[in-house]
Amino acid sequence: MEWSKIKNILIIALALTNLLFIFLIISADSKEPDTDSPVLLSETEAVLKNNGIEISAEIPSVEKEISVLTLTYDGDNGTFFYTGSVKLSPLTEEAAIKTADDFVENLGLPSPDGNEIRRGSCYLSEEIPDTYVVTYGSYYNNCRLEDSYLLCYVTEDGVVRMKKNHASAETSSKSRPKTVPAATALLKYMNQIKTADSNASAEITDITIVYKTDAPYGGNITSDTAFPTWKITSSDGAVSYIPAYN
Repeated sequence: MEWSKIKNILIIALALTNLLFIFLIISADSKEPDTDSPVLLSETEAVLKNNGIEISAEIPSVEKEISVLTLTYDGDNGTFFYTGSVKLSPLTEEAAIKTADDFVENLGLPSPDGNEIRRGSCYLSEEIPDTYVVTYGSYYNNCRLEDSYLLCYVTEDGVVRMKKNHASAETSSKSRPKTVPAATALLKYMNQIKTADSNASAEITDITIVYKTDAPYGGNITSDTAFPTWKITSSDGAVSYIPAYN
């Protein structure tokens, strides 16, 4: 084994040992230890910084247990093309957003309790000239479903294409898994990128809990199970997923 990898493993092992001691001190008088305590998170940030990983994001505190979800996919997911039903002159971002919002609302997608569709980004396509792409994500009780989305392609003729991968969600009958705290997820993230490159550095710009399936939707299944997952985004746009359950 290369020395750089051995050194990396030793650094992470020492970091985990230090954090374990801190955790034991913090929780010595508590029956229900606070794994997201300010002290533990502060020490975690210090360990990350010493290993070239900065955090420019608020670290959220989450419930100790989060429900697993059952996703039910629409039977007509896929890519659809349209002739367009409006004339946008001039084609502006504001006009593209309004047109796409009206289009999605008219789809009449089923929305059981807790389900919601929210608009995300709007940007000019790099592949298709004079076309805005308006994105929409699915949420369940304010938590993003990573595997459920809509993409609307808007030209001066209106919505001319839609990529649809929509699923509705409900609480699964499976037990609620114990959530891995943010401090643990961040250390696993450090281990992940350092194992790939011992000299790697990163700036974390967002960390949040999302729901994610074990395998991407392939279009040939009707339902799947989505688990709580830590989504960690860095300043270069790279995204890492760390399972948030034991």
